[in-house]
Amino acid sequence: ASSKNASSKKRSTTGFRAGIGRLVLGQGDLSSAQLAGMGVVTQISGDVDATFAQLDHENRGFLDTKDLKQLLIDLGCETDDIDGLRRQLDSNNDGSIDKTEFKVWYIQSEARLKAEVRRVFELFDVNRDGLVEVS
Repeated sequence: ASSKNASSKKRSTTGFRAGIGRLVLGQGDLSSAQLAGMGVVTQISGDVDATFAQLDHENRGFLDTKDLKQLLIDLGCETDDIDGLRRQLDSNNDGSIDKTEFKVWYIQSEARLKAEVRRVFELFDVNRDGLVEVS
């Protein structure tokens, strides 16, 4: 029963994160790398290591352009600038994204998402008491 509860909680949390992500991703002018990063954080369950493992389909320890393109397709993002995305993530310019490079992008994406969620929350917190009233 506890396994079923944990699974249900994980789906619930992932669904909530995806819902918040959809709300925030509809706001502002974000680059494809920013959109993809926020999508990774909100739509793929697990922490950064689990997320990397899910994307590294062949267990090579790195992501290549093919992996990034599939990620963008899975997230419903445009794939026109896949090489630009790879260049943004590939800080050592070796042509692939290792786990360290991915972690930097993921953590930056989490921080960006938290800031955007805070910004959206503040739009609804009209009296600035830290609560959103339902009328």
